[in-house]
Amino acid sequence: MALERIRVGSSYYPPHHSPEEWVTDLDRMREAGLDTIRTAELLASWDRIELDRDVYDFSWLDRIFDLAEERSIGILLGTGTCCPPIWMLDRYPDLQVVSSEGVPYPTATAWSWACKDNPGMKLESERWITLLAERYGHRPGLIGWQIDNEPGFPFIPRHGASMDTYCFCHHTEEEFRHWLRQRYETPEALSDAWRWDPTHHRYSQWSQVRAPRSTPAHWGVVTAWLDWRRFIAEDLAAHISWQHHLLKRLTPSLPTSTNGFMWSRHDPFGVLIGQDMWRLARCVDAIGYDYYPGIDKRFLTEPEYGGMVLDYAASNARRADAELWLPEIESGPINGWAFGPDHWTTPEDITRINVDCLGVGAKMILYQGYREPNCIPIHWGGLADLEGCPTPRLDAATAVASAIGENEELLRTAVLSPPEVAILHAWDNAVVLEGMGSGANLLDAIAGTYRALAGSGFRCEFVAFDDLAELTVKLLVLPATMLVPAEAGRHIAEFVRGGGHVLAFAKAAMLDGRGWYWNVRPGAGLAEVLGIREMAVEAAAGVVEVDVPAAPELPGWTGGQVTGAWQWQSFLPAQPSTTVLGRHGDGSPALTRCSFGAGAGWAIGTHLAASHSSDGFADLVASIARAAGATPLFDAPRASDGLPRVRGVLRAADGRGVLAFTSTAAEPATVHVRCAGSAAVDALTGERIVADNGVLAVSMPARGSRLMIVETAHG
Repeated sequence: MALERIRVGSSYYPPHHSPEEWVTDLDRMREAGLDTIRTAELLASWDRIELDRDVYDFSWLDRIFDLAEERSIGILLGTGTCCPPIWMLDRYPDLQVVSSEGVPYPTATAWSWACKDNPGMKLESERWITLLAERYGHRPGLIGWQIDNEPGFPFIPRHGASMDTYCFCHHTEEEFRHWLRQRYETPEALSDAWRWDPTHHRYSQWSQVRAPRSTPAHWGVVTAWLDWRRFIAEDLAAHISWQHHLLKRLTPSLPTSTNGFMWSRHDPFGVLIGQDMWRLARCVDAIGYDYYPGIDKRFLTEPEYGGMVLDYAASNARRADAELWLPEIESGPINGWAFGPDHWTTPEDITRINVDCLGVGAKMILYQGYREPNCIPIHWGGLADLEGCPTPRLDAATAVASAIGENEELLRTAVLSPPEVAILHAWDNAVVLEGMGSGANLLDAIAGTYRALAGSGFRCEFVAFDDLAELTVKLLVLPATMLVPAEAGRHIAEFVRGGGHVLAFAKAAMLDGRGWYWNVRPGAGLAEVLGIREMAVEAAAGVVEVDVPAAPELPGWTGGQVTGAWQWQSFLPAQPSTTVLGRHGDGSPALTRCSFGAGAGWAIGTHLAASHSSDGFADLVASIARAAGATPLFDAPRASDGLPRVRGVLRAADGRGVLAFTSTAAEPATVHVRCAGSAAVDALTGERIVADNGVLAVSMPARGSRLMIVETAHG
């Protein structure tokens, strides 16, 4: 279900501002070209309206609907189910989620404190959502629903830096036992699957089975941990899907959405909070992502971060056949209590963030928020200041909204150029590595891979195990992919046999779908595809050096030494077509290529990590992408700090196109873009650039943006 146009606006929470300011705020939003507000999803929601059971105060929400409709401003309305009213705890004393240590999560802290498996939660949520839909479903200003908010479990650590896992209440444990009965049928089969020599429990009845309190890193059962997180992800998705179907029955013409995040510091893959975005995207009409590149200054310290978030989001939406919405984007100084913020967001930042969002085809872009509430002194942005006065950031937002309005049809209909490289990110692999205490390594490996390829101008997408049967790219990359089920291995083999290339790193396919060792490594049949057997492997205290001379198989690679991270693995060539292209310092094979069917398998005996690897390693991987037949969209110089800081994407429709380019470099740069357009005009500045032999020379300002409208756009 598609929106009729691109929506641009902000979150707005009227109860946190005086009623006389609501008119002024909405007038200024409308003057700035902001046509949508999001409200009642969290900061003022169900808990603010139903003050006691069947005691309501809808006055502020009724009033904001009236004011918005008078100004042709649409409303994305939250269900508020992430933070139910406190009176529910009186009626349902066991409502709080419970930690692995048996401690209920405290109220008056973060959202998602109430257990979705509690029968009272579902009963009251259905009653509340039905009431909302009956009251506002007919309003012309209502444009859609947001279900929950960043659904899952609380992500704020209670003690120290580590997060706990939830929920271990008796309701959720009973649901888990039901899930296990469907999967294993008998306690005996479960006992075999959960075998673990240090504590090999044999279950004789289902009531003996408990959700695992220990991760593999704490000597918990690997398969039990996998099953537990699989169940938690499915359980959350069922909760979101249930709300979606309820809303579609009540308001069938309105789209539903939910929002999440990826690559965060505290839980980069959503494993601990149970947020599998691949799964959630299939539960709603539009999948939303929250985007705050200024937190920890990640747009500067990790230049690949923004592109990773947005390309993952776009991949997620495309695979689920859902629209991509960005219901929370950074709008002002962001994150931090007394000694914050992490970053003072500038007008240039506002423009750059928007251009990146438009580049991946977002159909809704909402700032978080228009104003920052005085009662939340954590620095969470705002286009207006605390007194409601416009800031220069609002001027930047106005200019972006104007550019969208002038080019709305093209921006709405243009589609992303086909990706040529796919990066595998599978939930089960993330669950295992997070449970083994190596989640940070996985994130670093994915970031290093993305930086190397997207920074070299290649169009990248992310894929999950379920997508491997339908790959259309030239190269599939497996960063720190240590768990590979047999079926996934078969799909990879079919992809390579049909002409694709696959690139794997140290200890690829070490584990099967249960989290157990494969006897032959790489497992899942990849030993044949890659043409190697593991000869030796060990952890590396420092960097791992690999010598790779120039070779015909590596186009553009002039030879040299590359440095990897964490592990040293040597290979035994196992096929006649296996060629050794690089070696460790002791002379053992470290980089191999094997012809397999019409394609090839590549293996590197260490890891490409954003925090450790050399520029040469990135260049080597880019050479492998070229060998696979991939062609970069653009060439851009590295920034003065040696990092690739230019991001660019192409979208096309009906002979025209959109080039969205941004830079986080401290100095200007010239980017050469391969595009069949004869000329391009910057929608933000009006500057026109004429192509020379199919190449556009785009001058990128320092930390600046370009939103180019191309006359013809065949990539």
